[in-house]
Amino acid sequence: MRKEPLDTLDKIQDAFIMASREELEILAGRLLDPKALQVFIVGDKATRVKREGGTEVTLEDDIKTLAKTLGLQYKEIKLR
Repeated sequence: MRKEPLDTLDKIQDAFIMASREELEILAGRLLDPKALQVFIVGDKATRVKREGGTEVTLEDDIKTLAKTLGLQYKEIKLR
């Protein structure tokens, strides 16, 4: 659609996979605004997961706890 070579996605993926952690951190620091990021997690919130120490909780409870610990908002959006 943008008249790019058909292997453009492959090249982007290869560059990402080959990049070092340091390179990705530099790019992220230059290009991303952490206050403007949104994270979407799609999954079965009733799935049981183990926390460190072996305590078992639902995925929903684990994500809510993580969000609270990190001072992030948590909002559930129903799938359509």
